Amino acid sequence: MTLHNPLGLLLLLLIPIIILLHSIVTRRKKTVVSSVFLWRRLMKDHRRSLRLKRLMRNLNLILQILAVCILSVAFADPFLLREAEETNLILILDASASMKARNGRGTRYDAARTESLNAIDSLSDASQTMVIHARAKPVLLTPFTADKDLLRRLIRDSDATDEPGDLGSALIMAFSLSERERGDRILLVSDGAFDLPTGFDLQRERLRYIGVGEEAPNVGITRFRFRRTGDDYQAYIKITNPGAEPADITLQLELDGTPESVREVRIEPGQEEELIIPYEGILASTAAAVIREEDALKADNRAFTVLSQSSELSILLITGGNPFLEAMLDTLRGVDVEIRDDEELDEAQWGADHDIVIFDAVDPPPLEKGGFVLIERMAPGLPLTDAGILSYPQITGWSREHPILANLDLGNTVIAQAVRTQQGEGVGGLVRSGDSSLISAYESGSLRLVYIAFDLLKSDLPLRPAFPILMTNILSWLNPGRLSQDTQGIQAGQTISIPFGEDAAFLTKPDGSTEALETLEGRLSIQDTQQVGFYQVGSGKSRYQFAVNLLSGSESDIRPRFLQGAGSSGETEVGTRKQPVPVWPLLAAVAILLLLGEWYLWLRNR
Repeated sequence: MTLHNPLGLLLLLLIPIIILLHSIVTRRKKTVVSSVFLWRRLMKDHRRSLRLKRLMRNLNLILQILAVCILSVAFADPFLLREAEETNLILILDASASMKARNGRGTRYDAARTESLNAIDSLSDASQTMVIHARAKPVLLTPFTADKDLLRRLIRDSDATDEPGDLGSALIMAFSLSERERGDRILLVSDGAFDLPTGFDLQRERLRYIGVGEEAPNVGITRFRFRRTGDDYQAYIKITNPGAEPADITLQLELDGTPESVREVRIEPGQEEELIIPYEGILASTAAAVIREEDALKADNRAFTVLSQSSELSILLITGGNPFLEAMLDTLRGVDVEIRDDEELDEAQWGADHDIVIFDAVDPPPLEKGGFVLIERMAPGLPLTDAGILSYPQITGWSREHPILANLDLGNTVIAQAVRTQQGEGVGGLVRSGDSSLISAYESGSLRLVYIAFDLLKSDLPLRPAFPILMTNILSWLNPGRLSQDTQGIQAGQTISIPFGEDAAFLTKPDGSTEALETLEGRLSIQDTQQVGFYQVGSGKSRYQFAVNLLSGSESDIRPRFLQGAGSSGETEVGTRKQPVPVWPLLAAVAILLLLGEWYLWLRNR
């Protein structure tokens, strides 16, 4: 043991004086005499001739002496030395939805938080730590810092989300920010309930993995849609059971919070069950699918959707004649369609009176605000360039994850002729033919548009089942939430952008908390969608509601699947140094206990 403050030893010389003063103050004259006597006997020799009875008679005095001695040593600020790792650490803390699974009395994230704090405490004071929160997108909680108090506070205040995790992106971020030459070490604390992309370079020699959580049964809803079929409606629900045992569940369909239908379902191990529940009543504004039974993970036991929004969607179709497009628009519910030819084009009217304008093989004017579909013809001023003509272009790929192309298969679509386009900044190429884009999406401020680079009548797309789905998706993307015949919420962690007429609004989250928002060029961009449930945006008379769901088979499968031995072979060599551990708090506590004991004995013997 080493002393930080050697001057504290001088206090040992004052022990007799302190004891005498203490005895005088408490008016214990006998104790004064016996104190001097015992002190002299104790300091002259340490022979064992002192009998037990004499010690017992002076137990109060002995306790005083021990307490003062211990306090003297504590004042000298002693410390012990222990081995501590001297390395920079990149801590990846899994915060995906599966980390909310129950783990004994707490959650898996509670256990991960404890492991992370232990890892911080094991480092030397000179070591620096970076913390990455692994969610739908990895979030950097703090860059490299040696401030352990800050690190502990960030970890204690953090929590898991209802978002599906992307641990691959978090690991890529960690590897890119670490330096092999500097000996940086990466620590992943997770339940292991995730799969890395095929071919992912794990770099195991630089990674250490700490697994948390216990296996537990879980059944989750992975798909929920509410759609119109003629004059009636039906709910489509998919449920998965990734466990090793069959599961019997009770599924309940709720409309505006009122139970409408209950189904008893048995799902075999490792299987999915699809249900279609018809509904013939009056369409409500919200719907929810609920698994009544509680299991390890709560976030996937409920799924939500918003069924109706405000007024009808107003669409203006400017065309020289397209029976397929006109017939498709006529089948949409909640949509008011007006058809004009290009000779009747009045910019002052369509700019103010319609939510979406479709230019079908008609030259559009410059566009600044609103939602538009441009078919074959480009508007001036857009970051799209006409680079010639493509004859019979072949579709070589499309962005399956974009909402416009959700649930679509455009393979083998025949197109006789298309415009070869070159994309500028802000344009997303959704359907490609080589280096040219056949369908593009563009958003800038209050302007949103979709460009289709070919005449629909010069292709077989209108004859395919994908055509009405494609057009419905386009209209829904241009004006989110306004089509009520087939709606669904967004996934937790995604950003939603909605048109909003007010300058500012308040966002009410599922847990009842609120957040102030500001519109930018007529739109609200909402990024904080960590919780599943219904969200409401409101300001003045304007109201907008949307739903957030987990709906992830990967997160519902809470079994550990990540390689348990990651980092066990060939870990990075880590240096150590002697780390001081203060002892004075323990000594002070012991001294206080001794003084309390001495005071108790004195009161009892009075």
